[in-house]
Amino acid sequence: FAFVMSGCDKEGNNTVTGNQTSITYKVGTEDFNLNQVYQDKTGRNFTISRIQFYVSGISLTTNGGNTISFPDEHLVITPDQSVYELPDVPAGNYSMLSFNVGVDTPANNSDPTLYPASNPLSIQHPWFAHWSWNSGYRFIVVEGLVDTSAAGTGTPSGLLEYHLGTNNLLRNVSFNSPIEVSEDNPFSMSLEVDILEIFDQIDLSTEDGSVSHTMDNMSIAMQVSNNFAAAIEAQ
Repeated sequence: FAFVMSGCDKEGNNTVTGNQTSITYKVGTEDFNLNQVYQDKTGRNFTISRIQFYVSGISLTTNGGNTISFPDEHLVITPDQSVYELPDVPAGNYSMLSFNVGVDTPANNSDPTLYPASNPLSIQHPWFAHWSWNSGYRFIVVEGLVDTSAAGTGTPSGLLEYHLGTNNLLRNVSFNSPIEVSEDNPFSMSLEVDILEIFDQIDLSTEDGSVSHTMDNMSIAMQVSNNFAAAIEAQ
């Protein structure tokens, strides 16, 4: 894939505003809707009533190997919103985009009451997901139901719930590609999260696979965290 914007200022002396990304949830090739019944890769029925994740550590790497980072920028990605504003960046040629799935360690260890209400990390934010000041943020939240019967083709009624966090579950994703940014062509990219990939190689027929609040099922917490990062693809 490529993020290409023509007319780039080669000197990189100008700051480009209006940068953005779109991030949408999909189920394979299907559009995602809350509370709709879908099938995982094994044909097992499930629904999702809530899904969200935090983004932090957004950075761009220039062709010369310099990194432009935005340590104070955080996003929370929900199905209710698809377009997210990105920080201003210097015009120029870039080779890689990176960000974390989860909240970077300094922010994860911070006090959520200190952020303004508009900040996704604020205790007043509508999508706030945090255990306590000491435990940090829930990087990934998935809540729903799954059919745990042998056939798996009935009405979902079993618990499907992942509340995943702690610093060791922070995952980084990077996209290597030429990225050109100019005043006339601000940065724009489209990403999709394939929910089927989140459940890849996970048996949802029992709560050993369908439920993790991190410390009570760390093996699934790590697997889902890895899967979630791999489920994000550029379009």
